[in-house]
Amino acid sequence: MSLHSLKKNKKQFFLAVFLLFSLNISCIQAQDKINNTTKVAYHFDFSNRVHHEAKVTLSIPKVPKEEFLKLRMSRSSAGRYALHEFAKNVYSVNAFDAKGNKLEVTRVSPYQWNVMKPTDNMKVEYTLFADYADGTYSGINTIQAHLNAPATYLLVDNFYNENFDKDASIRRAKENRSAKTIQVTFSLPQNNNFQDKNTDKWTVATQLPQINDSTFSAPNYYYLLDSPVLIGNLFWSEWKEDNQNFRVALNKTGTETTDQEANEFVENIKKIVREEIALFDEAPTFDYGTYTFLLNYQPTAHGDGMEHRNSTIITESEKLDFQHLFTVAHEFIHAWNIERLRPQSLEPFDFSSTNMSSELWFGEGFTTYYTYVVMRRAGLVDDALFADLMNGQLNYVLNSPGHNFHSPAQMSQQAAFADAATANDPLSHHNTFISYYPYGAVIGLALDMEMRKRFDKGLDEYMQAMWKQFGKPEKPYTMADLQNMLYEVTKDKEFSEQFFKKHILGHELPNYNELLATVAIDNQLNQKGKMWFGKLGLDIIDEDKKDSKKAVISNYMLFDSPFYNAGLEKGDILISINDKMITSINDYREVIPTLEEGKKATVTFERFGKKHVVEVLPTQIPYRSLVYLNADNTNSKQIEERTKWLSTKQK
Repeated sequence: MSLHSLKKNKKQFFLAVFLLFSLNISCIQAQDKINNTTKVAYHFDFSNRVHHEAKVTLSIPKVPKEEFLKLRMSRSSAGRYALHEFAKNVYSVNAFDAKGNKLEVTRVSPYQWNVMKPTDNMKVEYTLFADYADGTYSGINTIQAHLNAPATYLLVDNFYNENFDKDASIRRAKENRSAKTIQVTFSLPQNNNFQDKNTDKWTVATQLPQINDSTFSAPNYYYLLDSPVLIGNLFWSEWKEDNQNFRVALNKTGTETTDQEANEFVENIKKIVREEIALFDEAPTFDYGTYTFLLNYQPTAHGDGMEHRNSTIITESEKLDFQHLFTVAHEFIHAWNIERLRPQSLEPFDFSSTNMSSELWFGEGFTTYYTYVVMRRAGLVDDALFADLMNGQLNYVLNSPGHNFHSPAQMSQQAAFADAATANDPLSHHNTFISYYPYGAVIGLALDMEMRKRFDKGLDEYMQAMWKQFGKPEKPYTMADLQNMLYEVTKDKEFSEQFFKKHILGHELPNYNELLATVAIDNQLNQKGKMWFGKLGLDIIDEDKKDSKKAVISNYMLFDSPFYNAGLEKGDILISINDKMITSINDYREVIPTLEEGKKATVTFERFGKKHVVEVLPTQIPYRSLVYLNADNTNSKQIEERTKWLSTKQK
């Protein structure tokens, strides 16, 4: 039922229901009686939220007949591909038997604890510190409880495998969604001091099925770990599309966002939802009939977006802004592509380790491509902005040397070292890595143009075919399946084999100048005839507070760029170019227009206290712009194809 279609009295009734749901619950006795099928129940106490802590209690009615109970934290998170040691923020782990006697707890690894001689009806308590609200981590304070599941729940490892069907291809089909194997209760804080204004209006948003106002359930650990939770003074909106329910739960506390602005934002989300349903020709069947947008736009959040099976959680430290819609569009496409249309390499997702896939160019990259296409089709961006957005993706990929080292499939395998991974030592990614997001996006653009040019079909038909054969029945696909489906859609086996051989498994970049002509777009050099030395950053340093200044190269040189080939590198001091002293960024900028094609420049630099003089051959500045052609300089068929490409697909 759409909130916007309700009469005034019905709106008041609905608001009253939400306020009733937000009544304060102060202690664990408010939790529903644990169902006899429940194997573990979690209770969250946010009393110390001002210091970013939650006290979590696990109730375990029946323990396995084993010498010890194994407890562990996840090391990975759904939608992420690198290791994240969530155990670092869990402490004060204690266990008690049914009579309250303390049991021995031993930490056997950085992320595992063993409870010796466990008993039925035992409890485990731990403290969670959380102060980083984004798609991967958790954040707790006086305006929110933002909980990413793997960063939050201490798992009873003895139950983990039996609640995590190893055969992922049939797990979702056979899973009993009515089961309450796991229960979670949140004690909502009371408005009892200066820190907690409006906490009496806190409500809970999550894709977990609801038992009562503050208690939720999960059929197994896999679903629990895929289910983020957002608690706060939330703005709510609901509607229905394609016989599925949609909800927006927005935390805008601490910003100047008005309810009117929030409603306008929701209306734009509806446009995105409708256009993406049209793209795949149907909405997914959500497990509990509802998809929830968890939007946490408040000052302590960190910009991010993360897909989940029946929800997405999106974070930003600013008030509502048009730019946030791009993240909404991207994450909702994942409800099809990556959540249900899923590579075999990620099935089952391992929460205890890294997860490597060769297909992220498709799962993440094609999703990125359609993020921009959908925004254009929905009328949320115009032709000019769409061209700028796609132009940015193309310039990044085409001018990055990484394609000399890794194919899109191999770039996907690098996610463990790139996807929010951290390291103290520098990486060679400036030369060897191209993010599979834009790399896949421009490959999607090329395939779309190739199909339109050769077969009078587009990438839409390919995505719909993949959805129907693999996504809807939730049959994980392989790289071979992706190639075979291209053959089935185009009926051209040689084309499908060559496209994958050259552009997916190989390093060859498509000819975008030729392909974009299919839709009456020219990919033009925007500084034709102008030379440079390659991408360069300079730090201007005052030496010992003297008048002299040094220009220190601050970035690694890109492979095969003029300075790279001449032997310059990060940390070198740039002294002069063609006898012009370089003591400021403006000095360097003044030199660039004087460079001539085919004529070497004399460059003097210092390294480790010694001066060097080299000759450097500048090259054409490679950046391009996408320019729409009109009827005067192209044929009408190409313009018609562009209109067909970027027009709404809603029926």
